Amino acid sequence: MRARSCAVLTPLAALLTLAGPAVGQTRSEAEPPAAGFVTVARTADAVTVETDALSAVIPLTGYVSGIKAGSLTDKRTGATDLGFGLHIMDFLMAPGWREDGYERDPKLHGDLPKHYVAGLQLCTQAQRLEAEVTRGDGFAAIRLRHRFPEAGAGYEPGSIWEQTLLFRPGLRYVLTAERIVSANAVDDLFYRIDMPGHVRHGGALGQTFERIYLSYEDEPIPAAAFDEPFGPDERFFYQRTEDEGPVPERMIRAYQTRLNGQPGPWLAGMTLDPAAVAEAWCHQRGYVCFIQELHRRDVRAGEAIGAAYVVGWFDDLPAMQRTYDAHRGVRAIVLNDGGYELAKTVPPAAADPNADPVAARRAAPGAIPGLLAFWDFQEPAGAERVSLGQYQYALQEQNGPIARVEDGVFGPYSTDFKPGQWMILPHEDAPGLDLHGEEQRVSMAAWIKRESSNRWQFIGGMWDERGRARQYGMFICGAWQSDWTTYTRTKAGDQAMGYVSPLGGATPGRPFAYDYATGGTQLPKDRWTMISYAYDGQQIRVYVNGELDRNENYNPFRFDGPVYDGGADFTVANRAIPSWKNYPDGPTDGSGFDGRLGGLAVWNRALTPEEMRTLYQRTSGAAEAETSR
Repeated sequence: MRARSCAVLTPLAALLTLAGPAVGQTRSEAEPPAAGFVTVARTADAVTVETDALSAVIPLTGYVSGIKAGSLTDKRTGATDLGFGLHIMDFLMAPGWREDGYERDPKLHGDLPKHYVAGLQLCTQAQRLEAEVTRGDGFAAIRLRHRFPEAGAGYEPGSIWEQTLLFRPGLRYVLTAERIVSANAVDDLFYRIDMPGHVRHGGALGQTFERIYLSYEDEPIPAAAFDEPFGPDERFFYQRTEDEGPVPERMIRAYQTRLNGQPGPWLAGMTLDPAAVAEAWCHQRGYVCFIQELHRRDVRAGEAIGAAYVVGWFDDLPAMQRTYDAHRGVRAIVLNDGGYELAKTVPPAAADPNADPVAARRAAPGAIPGLLAFWDFQEPAGAERVSLGQYQYALQEQNGPIARVEDGVFGPYSTDFKPGQWMILPHEDAPGLDLHGEEQRVSMAAWIKRESSNRWQFIGGMWDERGRARQYGMFICGAWQSDWTTYTRTKAGDQAMGYVSPLGGATPGRPFAYDYATGGTQLPKDRWTMISYAYDGQQIRVYVNGELDRNENYNPFRFDGPVYDGGADFTVANRAIPSWKNYPDGPTDGSGFDGRLGGLAVWNRALTPEEMRTLYQRTSGAAEAETSR
């Protein structure tokens, strides 16, 4: 269930009070938050949050990002954090030394060669952040955003950082997350944060904090271990490597405060996907430095990366572990439909009108909720085509190499298919695209430039006609269109078609599958066209260039499912047919798509007419507008 939003606060000072249990999550928590309250007060310089369990200040000017130093107060014990702030954002970086001013003192940064990708340190140099506050039944969320105005040598500025902090009544901790949209294609991109935050002790090691806990170390570490400076890679250093076995079961880093001369509660920072952490430091440099570096994987320009965390107060280690396990695997906080969800994947980037126009077009499919996979076909001939979105699936060429040509929608290129050439994603390698069931919904979109009127050109989907293995798919130029009122067919031409199969095989009493919608438009040759369809449990609707392509009794096509569980491969530009005896090997019959494919996307929900219209406007429509200027 999602919480309904009451309002989004304006930049003017505001106050709100919320009561009742938290709702609105894809929640795996062992216990829901208790009844209580959340209040939020906003000024030009900060957002102050009070709940019945804690209080916090989110600074908007000065030293920014995360929670302000000394402001996360545990109302049960009166404890406050000891550092410079919590969940603080620093840099975007990549491996290797460059002459860019990055300090090489091994006591500060270790013998760990790195360089800047996005130039300035966000927390000290951004100076001011814009904030959006969303309130709902039992929660308040603060979202901060910043565009990096500078970049390291050889990189483009404009990478976007976004942080979300979620407060709920009855809880002594905050859920936080960041999402970063890279303006650059970077090998091994990573970003640096303070997690949970540094520990200032003024040399009084045993008086401010008692112990430190690192889940990748065997035992809690006494404060006395930090009496002398040491570099980050000298002691208590974690580094994700491919040859040293699995990542830790949990990624928890915490320090135990002291109150009135006695051991107090723990302040913990938990990264809920341990595999996201590339390095973690805990070293002494005048204070105990809690740094984490995350991702350290190749990214494309316009790709979104990020992680999610629990930051807050706990009485003991078992309490931390229980909370961690209740949220394990969360990677994002998604605010939508007036509520929030704790998501297991980082949402793709939304289109940004101020960004590079190509990056904005590439981001548009991911701005629509439910995107599973989106291929932009920028890779060269012979290479796997790897999707963006929730899943990174690699299409494999068949009867290739399949040419890449300089003519695209989501970049300078597209893939040019000739009859008989196609791509495959085996069923076992694509579980996220295996859409089926009574409640399953599906949408597809393709950006095509057709070059012939060959009949039954398959665009993409899970559609195997050799047996009962049809699920969903999209065609153009079918020879026949199906009337939903009579389940008879009449001749068709160069139109778009969206298929959903309830049985996997032919429609009962008919020689073929008749459950498909056929648009009315004769698709042009040699011109980029966005074709798409959506199945919402009641109808199949085909769209051309973002508009419902009405066609009497053929589109929309009334159909109430289900989507068959056929176990088909996901294929592009061709589908398995009965005469293909050696599928997937050997020659095809020469059928399949004949033309250029600039993009292909699949969602696990039915896109609305407005979403289809916006998708076209931000992709093909935007590209046409740029060309005509």
